Amino acid sequence: MKYNKRYILFCIIIFFLLFNFTIFRDISNTTAIIYQKTQNLKFEENSFFNEEIWIDANSTDEEFIVINGFLHGRDESSIIPNATLVSNLKPKNWRLYKFNSYLLAQQHGANITYGLSDHYAYSQGGYPEADPWENWSYYESYILAVMQYYDYYFPDYPVEYYDIWNEPDHPYFWHGTYEQFLELYYRAYNVIKSYKPDAKVVGPSISWYRPGYTGVQGIFNFLVDLDTLYNIKLDAISWHENGGTSYDTRTDGIPIRANYIRNQMQGYFPANYTPELHINEYMGEQVHLSPGWNVGFLYYIHEAKVDKAMRSCWWIYSLDPYDYWCDCYWGVNGLLMKDGETPQPAYWVNKKYADMDGLSILNTFSNDNYINTIATINESNNVIYALIGRYYQSDTQDVLIHISNYSYDNEVIIKIEHIPNFPDFYTDPPRAIPLPEGPNYVSFDIYPVVNESIEITIDDFYDGDAYIIEIYPKSYPTLYLYEDWNLITVPVDNGWYASDLVDNVSGCLYVVKWDSFDQDFWIYVPGFPAFVFPLVPGCGYFVEMSSAGTLTMVGSPVMEVNVSLKTGVNLIGWYHNWNTTASSILENISSCSYIFKWDPIVQDYWLYLPGFPAFDYSVSCGMGLFVEVSEDSVWHGEG
Repeated sequence: MKYNKRYILFCIIIFFLLFNFTIFRDISNTTAIIYQKTQNLKFEENSFFNEEIWIDANSTDEEFIVINGFLHGRDESSIIPNATLVSNLKPKNWRLYKFNSYLLAQQHGANITYGLSDHYAYSQGGYPEADPWENWSYYESYILAVMQYYDYYFPDYPVEYYDIWNEPDHPYFWHGTYEQFLELYYRAYNVIKSYKPDAKVVGPSISWYRPGYTGVQGIFNFLVDLDTLYNIKLDAISWHENGGTSYDTRTDGIPIRANYIRNQMQGYFPANYTPELHINEYMGEQVHLSPGWNVGFLYYIHEAKVDKAMRSCWWIYSLDPYDYWCDCYWGVNGLLMKDGETPQPAYWVNKKYADMDGLSILNTFSNDNYINTIATINESNNVIYALIGRYYQSDTQDVLIHISNYSYDNEVIIKIEHIPNFPDFYTDPPRAIPLPEGPNYVSFDIYPVVNESIEITIDDFYDGDAYIIEIYPKSYPTLYLYEDWNLITVPVDNGWYASDLVDNVSGCLYVVKWDSFDQDFWIYVPGFPAFVFPLVPGCGYFVEMSSAGTLTMVGSPVMEVNVSLKTGVNLIGWYHNWNTTASSILENISSCSYIFKWDPIVQDYWLYLPGFPAFDYSVSCGMGLFVEVSEDSVWHGEG
């Protein structure tokens, strides 16, 4: 029999009539950031008529490993940043000296580089007052006490590298002689190694590295002098890349500078001396908030094949209300707003970068040094991810992307998202601007593969912008969605929220979930992020369509689910790639009384009751189902 008089049908109709009116009546004070296309930094003119990128889809010879991390983090007065947002960035390295920063780094499992000079200098009243040569004995005792202090409080989370002195080439940080600086390293090195023989020492952490300059700025001269005078060889060589816009600090020079150090050392030091290379601060003040510049620095740091990298931090300001604050201790180096909860545009660049960890690197090339692409492929499902940034430009260009050696399917589904730049990122100080909802949706289309090649064009690529491109084989399962209401599940693990479903399905108006605890519906309406919710594998959702459309299931296969079933009505989703029956699912759910499906053609429910085989029906991948149970249990996908 056809079941169309159950209370659920009436509940959903009444709910939507009431809730749709209430949500628009009560929501207020919604603000929008208008993306301005103007530019107030003048960069070099682009010398290419067409900007082009090449990605080799079959160059899978190396694993992509995240080497990124942070500087400082928080102090005793700053807000603890949202743990999930920071964890999504997979920080691998953390350079710090404050106790609260140490606590934050420990929470996220990053390797610690401890800055001994910061602790010592501020105990003396600041770097201009720090004169360790005036009392070497006191200096040595002080840094030993600091090391013992952190070992006491973090016995299971020790420091990996000790950084002896910050930016000795800068007159604010070091006002002693070069000879005194060499002796500083000699004394500190001996204290560190005497206390912890296996400890590692990094230096000289200079503020600017320009090959060929004399003194500490040359790095190599410093290493030779330290070895010659004191027979000391550091475990890691470090410098900062806190520029970007000037000629000798541009991003494309990072690999040149790293290789210059390697070549110099090979000509002097024995072959078995192979210290790591650390860029333990990178990104200048006026570019560190820009999405395109973030891509550029990450790209060239990986091209330089350095071992560790940490973001720089700066003083910035925000509006509404006006505030001036240091993102060394608030907002995780310019990735979040001061509240520690709201992402800025650069956050989404760094999240996508972190998402690539463990995938296979794809070779990329462009005909402009300042349009860079980081690309990877998931070899388990042949999905390609590309992160593209454009910067240091004075004009706007269409960018053509060529993908070669693509042999996984004859058609692909390509999703494109945009992370906007803002002119206020380039001011002094730069202005923090929120982007809480993530990258802006651009398109989700099917592209042909012709002779193992794919062509994509990004129109009007502005300076400082970034784009995320995801390429899926067309063979992914696809659901046909009818006009009006559909009851579905997303049978892949792709981290989607209700907003992603709306963004990726043309004509999608609303997404509704069932709360089995409250036995009530919740609705997501586009444009109101406070009401967004995740799409959980194994759960079903109502989707209202203004017209018929398709949903292509992109993501990793769901391996297992743990759906809590509460006494009463529950909404589950069949995610397996094989068909089953309503009777089979009912028999595999403890204390299940009956199962409903939704018929999107006639816009009505169909009921299966045990003992009535004539009313059994097939259940296919992507179908949502209501199940009623008389006692609590957990569904693991049986059926």
